[in-house]
Amino acid sequence: MNMKFLMKVSGFIAAAFILSLLVFRVARADDSYVLAKDQVHDGVLAKSAERITIEGTVNGDLWVAASQIDITGEVRGNVYAVGSRVIIRGNVMGSVHALGSEVRLDRSIAGSVYAAGSLVATEEGVQIGRTTGLAGSDVMIHGKLAGQLFAGASRMELRGQIGSGARLAASEVVLSNSATVGDDLRYTSRLDAVIPNDKAISGKVIREMPPEDQRTENWSQRVVDSLIGLIMSVVTAVAVLALWGDTLVERAQLFRQLPIRTFGRGVFFTILVPVVCLLVMITLIGLPLGIILGLLYAVVLMVAPTAAGLVVGLQLIQPPHESSRQPAYGAKLQATVLGLLIISIVGFVPLLGPVFTLFVYLVGVGVIIATYPVQGSKA
Repeated sequence: MNMKFLMKVSGFIAAAFILSLLVFRVARADDSYVLAKDQVHDGVLAKSAERITIEGTVNGDLWVAASQIDITGEVRGNVYAVGSRVIIRGNVMGSVHALGSEVRLDRSIAGSVYAAGSLVATEEGVQIGRTTGLAGSDVMIHGKLAGQLFAGASRMELRGQIGSGARLAASEVVLSNSATVGDDLRYTSRLDAVIPNDKAISGKVIREMPPEDQRTENWSQRVVDSLIGLIMSVVTAVAVLALWGDTLVERAQLFRQLPIRTFGRGVFFTILVPVVCLLVMITLIGLPLGIILGLLYAVVLMVAPTAAGLVVGLQLIQPPHESSRQPAYGAKLQATVLGLLIISIVGFVPLLGPVFTLFVYLVGVGVIIATYPVQGSKA
């Protein structure tokens, strides 16, 4: 048995273990959830189901995960939606964050929009008050976008009205006669954009060629890959928090008191355990122990993003004087998703992004292997 084979087996068993947790969690979810037209929900609404329909009013943020998501009511906060098909045809007072195979927006959104999927479309009736960021294989832009537009796609079709400038990255960029841009149109592509009406663009049209060393991984592909990773991290977090949420929160809260020690444990574990596994596997007697240790190592690394997101999220939504309080499951998930979003966004910042991502990931490992706090001062 060679080492590569053992590592593949370890990775497969660890993946199967995590997948079983996800299946267990999904099996407990409702088949469907409906907030009827005459219903009003006060506060944060967090739901996961096979199908979610929001026809009523949500006086707060909306967090939903489902195969089919249809929002026709009013949300007086932010929307966080992950699903196979996400349709938003109701007014949103805050911002929209949507991930799915198909994402469609067709109403007034007062804040910003960040959406990604195979097909992403803003319909004719949409009005977006602030910045719009879209990524997908096919991106179709209609309606009125008051702020700047940032979009990456394989094929991009622009038919709407952009109040400010547009920054695009796509293999093919097509503007219709009805498209208007209030400032510069800057795009990255190897092909010239199809622009039938230059007068519709208030500023300059600036084309940039992709760098030769990035032929297979341009900006839009990086965004899509990052969002796919984010989706997987969120799905994993749903199961991990359901089973070990209280334990992770207790250990994550310890980071405020012992940040260096938590980070150091993460570094120590990440570097030392593979070395120990190799040394143990050299002997026939130690082979089973080495395999078990390798499985443990794989599981910790797969859960680490959840712990890292939880740590970052708790720093933002939980005041220091409430560190001893155990939040509800919905609050845990909200903090984790917020943290994962921040890590994903900061990861695009040159130089700082990779350093920050590595730091919080190692902190996540340190949180998982930490012992329980003792009198709030020891770990």
